[in-house]
Amino acid sequence: MGLKKLKQQNKEYNLTILDLLKILDPSKTGKFMNLLLKELKSIPENEVGDEYEESVGLYLDGMNGFNKILLSYLIELVGGVEVIKCMNRFISLSNNSLIRRNDIQDYSDLGDLCDEVYKTELELTNKSVEAHQEVILDDGEYLVLKPLNLISSRKYGSSTKWCTSSSNPETFYSYSKKGILIYIISRQNNDKWGVYYELDSKELSWWDSKDNRVDGLMVNIPKTVKNHILECVLNEKNPNSYYFNEETKELLNKPTNEMVLPNNDTNVRFVNPLPFTGIGPTNVPTTPWTTTSTNTDERIDELVSKTLEYHYTINALRKGGEEIS
Repeated sequence: MGLKKLKQQNKEYNLTILDLLKILDPSKTGKFMNLLLKELKSIPENEVGDEYEESVGLYLDGMNGFNKILLSYLIELVGGVEVIKCMNRFISLSNNSLIRRNDIQDYSDLGDLCDEVYKTELELTNKSVEAHQEVILDDGEYLVLKPLNLISSRKYGSSTKWCTSSSNPETFYSYSKKGILIYIISRQNNDKWGVYYELDSKELSWWDSKDNRVDGLMVNIPKTVKNHILECVLNEKNPNSYYFNEETKELLNKPTNEMVLPNNDTNVRFVNPLPFTGIGPTNVPTTPWTTTSTNTDERIDELVSKTLEYHYTINALRKGGEEIS
């Protein structure tokens, strides 16, 4: 559909920056407009944008600083950089006639489209496209599960910024090999939280959908749901990878997991993803983890943040206490 027709059909979205500034201007004559606009013009052009040129291929040369900031917010609102990458990969697959659902109108939302792209890429590597997970709780209001293959992690982690559900599979396998990875999904509003329990250090961490670490005691979900999660963590002796099927275990044991990325030619090119760079938000710079390290397990251990309050919670539950609100 052309841009002109979209503007005609969606007039409430066809506002200019000046239209929005007029809403902020308390005067009836627009006397503050020049001052408001001056503030926007003072934003440096290099405020944001470079990361999108590198990671997504958006070329923003000549765009002013404010528009770059606005664009960055739009990227976050539609699902983040991973969604933009997914659309690019959809075009590559479509141009090479490699994706069955080729019509954009067949998709209900961007999450549905990304799910199809991931499935197609796995099919091209002759890997399973079925989501594999262990359901811990499904009471109609909350779904709590362990993702046990990459497609499950991406399916149930869609619309989040979790590195375990990103286009780089190495992080999913690294988490799964060292601990218990759990996803919590509200069926009421699709809010999502990730829980990770590192078995060696016995440390528990909670993450919101934006990949910010949060206090598990403050997460607004029912006490019964939290107790199911803690019961699962306390009674489990094996990491998630222990329950992988043979196909997923094969991927887990590869030095660097390969994903298929079709290019614009008729050939399919195999490329290696970036290595695992650590536990935590994907947009926070970290010291890269290189495959030349002689002690990679210790490297990952060092990147697991300390959470003493969760030790207290676990110990209290072991003693029969009721510390979860």
